[in-house]
Amino acid sequence: MAAAAPERAAPAGPCVTLWLLRAVVTMFLLVVLAQPVLAGLFLSGEVDAIGVHALNADLVIMLAMAMSAAALLFWTVGRGRF
Repeated sequence: MAAAAPERAAPAGPCVTLWLLRAVVTMFLLVVLAQPVLAGLFLSGEVDAIGVHALNADLVIMLAMAMSAAALLFWTVGRGRF
């Protein structure tokens, strides 16, 4: 009788793409929560806070695009569920 070939363990799932998505979503959450704080600083008299608020707005837009790309990678490459 022939010996059976050893079975390979099935991949655990979309680990890399899931962690990438989680990291991008966490960064997005932090910059979105910082927006009203920075606006409040500007309204309370910190004139320089408007520049940081504008930079943070650019980060929100870039991270939103990165989050869309990470979600697409998770769905296609990582075979995640939506």
